Amino acid sequence: MRLFILFIVCMAALPPAAQAQKKVDRQYFINLLNAGQYDKVFDSCTRLRKEVYGKNAVVDYFIAKSLCLDGYKDKSAYCFNCIIKNFKLSGAKKSFIQEEINTCTAPAAEEAATVAASPDFSYINNVSLPEASVGGKMGKVYDCFTQNQTMNLSNMVSTTELESRLFAINKKPAAIKKIKSITDERYKIDTGGRYVFVTLKKYPLDSVSYAASQLEKAYRFFVSYYGLRAPDQLLTVYMLRDQNALRQTAKLVHGIILPDPNIGYSNLSDLSLLGIGDAKHLGTMYHELFHLVVRTDLGDIPAFLDEGIASLYSVSKWKNDTLLGDYRPWRLEELQEAKHATDKQLQIPPMDKLINYSWDEFDGVETKNVCQVAVNYALSNFIMIYLQEKKMLQQMVTAFKNRPFVPDDPANVKTNLQIFESVVKDSIENFTAHFDDWFSKLYNFSLYKKSAASVINPVSMEQQIDNAWALFYETQEKASRYIAADSFKRLETELRTIEQDYRAVGAQSSAMNAMANSAANNPPVNEQSNVVQQSVPVNDRTAKRNAVQQRLEAYDKKLRKLLFDHMPKTAN
Repeated sequence: MRLFILFIVCMAALPPAAQAQKKVDRQYFINLLNAGQYDKVFDSCTRLRKEVYGKNAVVDYFIAKSLCLDGYKDKSAYCFNCIIKNFKLSGAKKSFIQEEINTCTAPAAEEAATVAASPDFSYINNVSLPEASVGGKMGKVYDCFTQNQTMNLSNMVSTTELESRLFAINKKPAAIKKIKSITDERYKIDTGGRYVFVTLKKYPLDSVSYAASQLEKAYRFFVSYYGLRAPDQLLTVYMLRDQNALRQTAKLVHGIILPDPNIGYSNLSDLSLLGIGDAKHLGTMYHELFHLVVRTDLGDIPAFLDEGIASLYSVSKWKNDTLLGDYRPWRLEELQEAKHATDKQLQIPPMDKLINYSWDEFDGVETKNVCQVAVNYALSNFIMIYLQEKKMLQQMVTAFKNRPFVPDDPANVKTNLQIFESVVKDSIENFTAHFDDWFSKLYNFSLYKKSAASVINPVSMEQQIDNAWALFYETQEKASRYIAADSFKRLETELRTIEQDYRAVGAQSSAMNAMANSAANNPPVNEQSNVVQQSVPVNDRTAKRNAVQQRLEAYDKKLRKLLFDHMPKTAN
């Protein structure tokens, strides 16, 4: 059983006006192309690309097309290929871009024949270039090659409808009215700050103000820390308690059919976030929020950087006003499995390949091997932990934000890897060696060196409790059809009690902690056995923590047995 996070990213369309969330006037640019005003298309789209939401596939397409028609074939082919590499396109859309490359690079006689057969460029409107941006977060999977791993967007509501759901922060009554029109009586709507919270009435938020304050803190951190121009409009947060409710809500609100393991997604077109959690468990929402914020200013962010940083904040904590990714995310298990895997389908990718991956390569579009995808996400996560420690995250995001789209010389353009090397000021070979040494010291096994397997340091209690909640929500969804609802209520109560008891142990008085620390620094020694003995306060506290730990482990086994008993058995 392997955990992984998978994002399906399409493109956001960009309008030419000064407001956030705008639509590109394609017909305007088509008319300019028909009139032979290629320079005007190029200049207008180049300026447009510098605006908020400007870096998207639609704008980039018109830049590449204008270059082709104006005779800059090499630059055009480079830009078209960047669209394929930097954005996730469906098969038909990718084929369309590839055909544009072939047409542009065709011999002069063939090009003339093509133009004669198509005297204008209205055909561009016949191709559904991607305009919506949707990202989905997946939970546990039980088969590396499970089918239907991605969202079904075929019946997604129109872009026009999604844009009608965008409201200024001072327009909350209008936003609430709109949300009521697309949901039903089962849902409860609350507001706080720039957020509209939508929950099921039977599972309302414990504290709307707390959830709003924490999300706002993360929002402001992402904007200021990375120097991003974020959406300054209301964000709609759909907070659900289980996967069944999430799937029903996704279909109701967006017309999206989610795969079974999905536990959350975001939609840039209507600035919405949907996920499983509650006011005290916002890791998935931090993840989705980062995607919404970064893509307003950096729509062509590389896969390893986008997913790596978003995953960094899925398991994180605040230190004053700085959000820090935790050193022990659950993805550590993915790397340990890959390190010792004998199956060639599961490998730790070379770092240079990972950094240069296109979205299709990163997300395993062709192989459909979701376990390898999980490893790609996990490695990216730990690279970001390392860069966070080295204080290089900001420079990395800025370097990719400032990279030029149209090169002076297509034959001499910096790759993702070369940009990465320029930020870390080292070759990828040296960086990999330093990273691997750092990783080995922290986690007791090497990613790239051949070494015997060793035991990983235990995950923190905090993380084990978070993992237990995630497993509870999954078990509730997967096994609810076989087990009575009151049984899950008892399971939820049991986990809450375990968490409360753990907090109580950690909240002992400072005097008790001081006694424990003193005893630990000056332990009494049994001279006959030379065995260090702990003082009573330390024994008492340790005994309580051990008891909670044992209860948590037993609880985890109980949930996993429920899943095992009710899930189909498939071999990876």
